Amino acid sequence: MDRKNPAKKKGIENQNYTESQHTAYCISQRYGSQPFAEILDNVKGALKRRGFDILFELNLKDYLKDHLKDMPSQVILSVCNSETASSAISKDPQTGIFLPCSVTVKEVEQ
Repeated sequence: MDRKNPAKKKGIENQNYTESQHTAYCISQRYGSQPFAEILDNVKGALKRRGFDILFELNLKDYLKDHLKDMPSQVILSVCNSETASSAISKDPQTGIFLPCSVTVKEVEQ
């Protein structure tokens, strides 16, 4: 079966991120005009200070470069707080489906 990816070789056009500010599964925060790398470092530091371990880091811009042109910088951090995770799993082993948590840092136009 030949499946075609409609996003392949296309750019990301005029994304509207306001919808993600009003969902139950997403918390959005804007950081003004700081450089992307600085914001990413700040987010990682804040997560570590709050007891989260960064288990995995995926740079989507690098990963999807052959499929999407002109993609803005976007990094997904897989994070977990071991105390909270062990407590949740000890109460209900099925909660493992929610682990690790994802934090996405992405560059958006003003």
